[in-house]
Amino acid sequence: MLRLEDAVVSGALDGASFSVPEGSFISLFVEDEDEVGTIARTLAGLIKPDRGRVLVGGVDAAGMESAERARRLALLDEDPRGHLASGFTVMENMSLAYAYGDGKPLRGAPGIMEAGLFRAALDEMGLDTLALDTLAADLTAWQGCLTALRMALLAQPTALIVVEPRVLSASRSRAYLRAVWRFTRVQPVTTVLVASEAGAAKAFGDRWYRVGAGRIVLEPIAGEAASLL
Repeated sequence: MLRLEDAVVSGALDGASFSVPEGSFISLFVEDEDEVGTIARTLAGLIKPDRGRVLVGGVDAAGMESAERARRLALLDEDPRGHLASGFTVMENMSLAYAYGDGKPLRGAPGIMEAGLFRAALDEMGLDTLALDTLAADLTAWQGCLTALRMALLAQPTALIVVEPRVLSASRSRAYLRAVWRFTRVQPVTTVLVASEAGAAKAFGDRWYRVGAGRIVLEPIAGEAASLL
């Protein structure tokens, strides 16, 4: 479970609390888009609240060692391509993410088995024409966003924080969020979508919340998220 308890973060949260049950998908609509990144980084444990705390499985994220926090909490921000090492190939990037996954250390360079796994993982994302030896720097925005998402899932985090992307067109952004919804249900992981557009927040998730004036308020969800897949 991911839980925010009475959190105060200057300019963004003022005594906010909410919880995300294990394996569920929750959406946040942030009324002030300037607060989106701050709230996402707070949930990912990268910003320590001035008051209150972020708990992951009952453990305070602020008290974790940075490596442990990185394993437990994955953040895909407004430009998910920041998750990639630009000078590495797709294969090398996926190898790093795979090594982060629980019980899946890589001993030396990835071999045939790993290459087959990564090929299948990309094919599942609709990236069947993307060569594993492509440099991350040469990926299109769409390819980079989907590759970053697949890498985040390979690392098997306890919780995934996803920000509505700003580097894609409106149609591509919605397709990316559909991919997030789909693949975090196939590989269940506690997921929070942080969106600056109400429609995106309402379209995805088991529940959605509105964030305004520093507070997080549960809203009735409009329609069925599954109908958009």
